[in-house]
Amino acid sequence: MSDRGELLSFGLSEDLVSWALKSTGNRGFQAALDFLVENEDKPVPSGLRAAQEQRPPASAAAGANDEDDDDPGAFGMSDRQHKRRRGEHRR
Repeated sequence: MSDRGELLSFGLSEDLVSWALKSTGNRGFQAALDFLVENEDKPVPSGLRAAQEQRPPASAAAGANDEDDDDPGAFGMSDRQHKRRRGEHRR
């Protein structure tokens, strides 16, 4: 799942997700989430809201229904590396 998709799955609005990803230079899920926590009391800039209305819905975005997202081989990773990346590893 993409960073955008992951953030949207938390129930965050499209405009919040776009603001966070743009503000962090698309540096990833954790950077965007940290940004949102640090800026939770601030309104989304109005320029982003207008731009968001012109964007197709996330479900229409490329890769929204990738069937290989859970296939470690699709990323050239071992099963162990894939679980570690998804936070499913145990020590």
